[in-house]
Amino acid sequence: MKKNVFLLGLLASISLFGCGKIDDSASTDSLTEGTNVSNVSATTEESKGLIESSLGEYLKTKSLKLEDTPHKVEYLDLNGDNIKDAVTVFTGAKSCTENGCNMLVHQGLGDNKFKLVSDIAPVKSPITFSETTTGGWKDIVANVGSKAEPKNVALKFDGKGYPENASTQTAIKDSEISGEKFAFETQASQETADKSSTNSDKADKTASAGFSNKCQAAIDKGKSKVASVSGIGINKSNNNDISSIYENIPKERSSQYQFTVGGSGGKNIMYSPVFMSDISKNIISNCNNIGSVKFEVDQTDNRIAYGLVNDSVKKFDCTAPTDKSKLKWGQVSCP
Repeated sequence: MKKNVFLLGLLASISLFGCGKIDDSASTDSLTEGTNVSNVSATTEESKGLIESSLGEYLKTKSLKLEDTPHKVEYLDLNGDNIKDAVTVFTGAKSCTENGCNMLVHQGLGDNKFKLVSDIAPVKSPITFSETTTGGWKDIVANVGSKAEPKNVALKFDGKGYPENASTQTAIKDSEISGEKFAFETQASQETADKSSTNSDKADKTASAGFSNKCQAAIDKGKSKVASVSGIGINKSNNNDISSIYENIPKERSSQYQFTVGGSGGKNIMYSPVFMSDISKNIISNCNNIGSVKFEVDQTDNRIAYGLVNDSVKKFDCTAPTDKSKLKWGQVSCP
């Protein structure tokens, strides 16, 4: 009898020990699963509200509202930490020039938190998230330039962020591009026309005395295009007599029309040669007394000029300033 009791007790102990192992295993699986979830960013839908909150804060600094600023967001892991980052392209007419649009890169920090690491312009569709990496981050291949002179460039992470000016990066061959594509469409140009009357109110009033109706219309169109750029801060314009500055000025074209810009929008303009060239050509071809159009960032030496050279509008060459003599026509003073 004692022997039977002993055997029953032994079997009960084995059974209880086995149950303990199953419970421990279940607990371990649950902990592992929870740890994985906390290290991986939430889905796109869960992240949407939080990244848009970050975008809204960014746009506030540009005096813009998120609900009035069309944009497209792509979520992916750029730096291999298993947390989804966010790439946003602002696609509205106020966010883009003819050379491209403004793009932001936010690093995902987990728990649906994001940190802005790069503010890039200009870029066009499509963008490719390359299979190659630099500094632990995927290279971003962007389409930049005009229709006449398009090119693809690789934006490489430098330890702090991606290059701000995409158009100055070295072109790469199509054969070098591989990876996930991110395509987007920009807002119809009609929106710019619809809002041009409102946007033009942001520009300073310029006296029209001495301008023909055709010339004034070209100037007003240029002012509206500048005012429509997203993030434009300071936006002033004026007409200057440059006869005391230059030698060999084209006959009867002693005036230079100047746009003074600021903010991130001003930076985007200075990075967009086609945008500036088109405005300059339109003004010079319609204004018989204007020989040059200059773009300048407010309170800086960052300036670019276009002018009539040999019967065509060309970008002026940068030259060191001098007090000894006048500038040659086709030059602009750049420290």
